Amino acid sequence: MKILIPIVLIVILFGGFYYYRSFSAPAPAGADSKSFDLIITGRKIVSGPETLQVKQGDTITISATITDEDEEFHVHGYDRSIDLKKGEKGSLSFVANASGRFMFELEGSKAEIGAIEVLP
Repeated sequence: MKILIPIVLIVILFGGFYYYRSFSAPAPAGADSKSFDLIITGRKIVSGPETLQVKQGDTITISATITDEDEEFHVHGYDRSIDLKKGEKGSLSFVANASGRFMFELEGSKAEIGAIEVLP
């Protein structure tokens, strides 16, 4: 029993270290920064692409302006969000470390307005 506790603690410490590293790992070679500007009116994108295409490892910056109501802009799969105030630009940045198609929506109204496609 005396030896079991230190072993468990070591396993937890190393596990936490590797978990943390998975979020702070440097971008792979060839990764780019991609910026997208969106204008949202009537719970729809009226300017900018509805599908944002990037490569895995790219840093994505989404700037969004909502013209008619306050809302929360939320990216599913990455669980990233920003509060948008009517008439003000908000910005959200993150590394696209998972490939796939991820919907983004106006969280308060549950309106899906687009998607991010992350290619491997």
